[in-house]
Amino acid sequence: MLVRQTACVTLVLWLLGAMPSFSQDFSEYGTGLLPTPPDILATIPPAPTRRAFLPESVDLSDRFPMPGNQGRQGSCVAWAVGYAARSYYDSQPRSGRTLSRSEIPSPAYIYNSLAPSCCGCGTSIFLALDLLENGGSLSFAQMPYDQNKCDAPSSSQKAAANKFKISGYHFLAPASEYGGDLEKTRKARLNLVRQELAFGHPVIFGATLTTTFLGRKTWLGDGSEYCGEERCGSHAMTFTGYDDRKKTLKFINSWSTKWGQNGFAYMTYDAFMKHVNSAYVLRMPFEPEPPKPLPTPTPEDFNISLPDMDCGGVIIEREGRNFKLTGFAGKQEDVDAIKRAVASRDDVTVEVDLRPWPQCETLMTLRNVLADKRKPEVEFGRDVYHVGELLEFDVSMADYQGYLHIAYIQADGKVVNLVQSSPTTLKTLFPSQKLRFGDGKEGRAKFTVSPEPLGEEMVVVIASKSPLFDEKRPKIEVERDFLSALREAVISRPDTSSPERLVTADYFILTTKR
Repeated sequence: MLVRQTACVTLVLWLLGAMPSFSQDFSEYGTGLLPTPPDILATIPPAPTRRAFLPESVDLSDRFPMPGNQGRQGSCVAWAVGYAARSYYDSQPRSGRTLSRSEIPSPAYIYNSLAPSCCGCGTSIFLALDLLENGGSLSFAQMPYDQNKCDAPSSSQKAAANKFKISGYHFLAPASEYGGDLEKTRKARLNLVRQELAFGHPVIFGATLTTTFLGRKTWLGDGSEYCGEERCGSHAMTFTGYDDRKKTLKFINSWSTKWGQNGFAYMTYDAFMKHVNSAYVLRMPFEPEPPKPLPTPTPEDFNISLPDMDCGGVIIEREGRNFKLTGFAGKQEDVDAIKRAVASRDDVTVEVDLRPWPQCETLMTLRNVLADKRKPEVEFGRDVYHVGELLEFDVSMADYQGYLHIAYIQADGKVVNLVQSSPTTLKTLFPSQKLRFGDGKEGRAKFTVSPEPLGEEMVVVIASKSPLFDEKRPKIEVERDFLSALREAVISRPDTSSPERLVTADYFILTTKR
């Protein structure tokens, strides 16, 4: 992204006039994040949504340098953008090698370039990203950090600052894309943060701190702890991972290894929704290596290593002296790789289905509940339907009293929530109750195959002891929103001491044609 240098100069002056106030609560630590003006923010390209699988958890922390210490200087942006996020791209995954100071951008150079001779001033994430895109930085070895110095770089230092360039950057989920709806904006931003981390990109973010941020290794985001920018400051840090089961994000701070857990800490998704006010991701000329998926477990006597898959699941079944591989994979190349891996074995047969995303992620999210014998059962009269035909089917409720949710995942990935229970009512279905859908008779809704989209589609029937979702889902929604909500619904345990939710499911694959 190209931004005129005059705009940068104007922005520096605008920001310097908005120096943050640091309270006694934070006297030991510096913050220093200032907001990007709305007119500048509108020029930053938004991060695109990727239609792809998101794993349940990601942790990129081993690719970052040891957390540093900004001291009381207002240089958090330089540490988050340069020291943490940019140096990450020069690391080697799982190498165990520590980055040298010559391989890490100097937070002193970045900060001193943006807030010259004003050690208490803050700056914006945009300015730091723009500096790396249009110039670069000296290394930490070339310009060491001193919290008591903030002299502007000399002309010779600026001339030498040609390393650590980036090819661009994005802002995650601007509110303008969601009609100014803050709740939708924050949910979309959380999904985008998880997406970027899943693809191997750290996310730089800004947050309004609270007093309990100082003393906890996990920031809970309790509304009672809020104290606002004037007392606690606004701070820039970098996300390094997430865990959907724990509903937490991991991040690296710049308050030394004595803070948090060796300089890292966690925040709950609730804290993110309440306190994170911006998020950015930088781009390099290359894509980083994404997190390595967990290997497929194999029996000891199978003696074949199956290829790793981002999205898929293979079950190895023994049949006498032979083996049968069943399950699914999200890409044809994964199915082919599995077949190649066992090609030399006469005692192995492969029956692994291709289930492209978002079908594969749906099946991975439901993999345990699909195996539960108490699950509901869905039955269709056939597996091919043509445009204009009725899509009618029967469902037998699960072997327990509860609620039913039926989702139709179209060939284009969009999700149509055909049947859903209201979380505000207590009306439940009886165990094994017989139900019919789609025929338009006796007051039932009529489901008809529409002209577009067409292809291989999926119907998912989910039975739950309590309402599956906290609120009613949209009639039609994008797959990412549905998949994130489904994963949360299946693994959510508000009280960690309570047993897991009772959720079971069944599905059917059909093909729609003209």
